[in-house]
Amino acid sequence: MNAARVAKRLMPIDGDLGGLLDALGQQRSRRIHVLSHHFAGRATSGLWLPTKRADYLVIDEPTTPSRRAAIICHEVAHILLGHTPDITTSEVVATALPDLSPELIARALARHAYASDDETDAEELGTLIGAEHWSRRINSSRLR
Repeated sequence: MNAARVAKRLMPIDGDLGGLLDALGQQRSRRIHVLSHHFAGRATSGLWLPTKRADYLVIDEPTTPSRRAAIICHEVAHILLGHTPDITTSEVVATALPDLSPELIARALARHAYASDDETDAEELGTLIGAEHWSRRINSSRLR
């Protein structure tokens, strides 16, 4: 099944992204946690950090709710597409996730960067996921 169909199937009827993350986590047999971190002027707006037991989506703060949703959709797209996480420095992750040991961070960071094709694919799928999210949220609010 292609990633767009999986995303659409996993998206709750009300378009709630928390519900999408819960469903995706169940499919992957691991929880997905969203954490906020101020990346202090770095180009990073979000990142996905998979570990053996959970996935972490780290979102730049402060940001608007709509931008936060777009970042989550983009990172979910990377997961659904089976990409390798784009993390330029383990220092950023260590700051964002202080409870993780340096050894775990080093293991989790394969230090692979997304190829530009991967970024393009994630941006396209993330946009589709975001459109589905907003469409369902609008339709759900009309039914109330």
